[in-house]
Amino acid sequence: MKVYDDECRMWTCRNNVVMVLGGHLVVAPFRLDTVKLASLIGVDKALDTNKENGVSIMDNSVEGITSFITQMKEEGHIEHFICDAVFEELLESKNIEGLNAALDNIADIPDKWLVQLANFAAVDEKLLRRVLKLPLSGDASTQTLVRQKLMLTSALKLISVITGMLKEDDVDKCIIDWACLLCDTHYLQCLLSKDDQVISATRDLHDAVEEHIEKTE
Repeated sequence: MKVYDDECRMWTCRNNVVMVLGGHLVVAPFRLDTVKLASLIGVDKALDTNKENGVSIMDNSVEGITSFITQMKEEGHIEHFICDAVFEELLESKNIEGLNAALDNIADIPDKWLVQLANFAAVDEKLLRRVLKLPLSGDASTQTLVRQKLMLTSALKLISVITGMLKEDDVDKCIIDWACLLCDTHYLQCLLSKDDQVISATRDLHDAVEEHIEKTE
């Protein structure tokens, strides 16, 4: 059936969607399913964490965090939204064990949380090494985040740890990505600084990169 119309139109009729498509009237059946469909299309409903009342619905023990994340996944929440529900509270409470438990159970972590995790983990090298092995998307928005969240002192701590990791036998690509990101975002500060700590950190990183390149050739 040919249909001519200047506007895009769509109607619902019982369990069917009726729409004008390419000059034709198309009838497509549909069925509403559970919220698990959200993970397939990249959207999610808001998570109610009761922050307005100062009450958390998440038990901050390792077992409680693991259970909370598992429950969120079973309900169909995508990992980006689970990160929003979990990491803010754990960072505020400085719960290192809880952060490790969350990292054990969440694979897809947005850059905004990776940057904040790296900034926090500067005080705990074991956690920092773990965060630095997580993949970054590394787009322009990530550079902006790093400039806003990571001051030079924190960046120097990260650079120092990265330098040590570059000297190890098995170097993850993510380490290289972090090194490039920190150099890009703090380039001018490092270049113009006359501080001995800054000069030493950048020189050590340069030497570690050259040594790593020689090993891979």
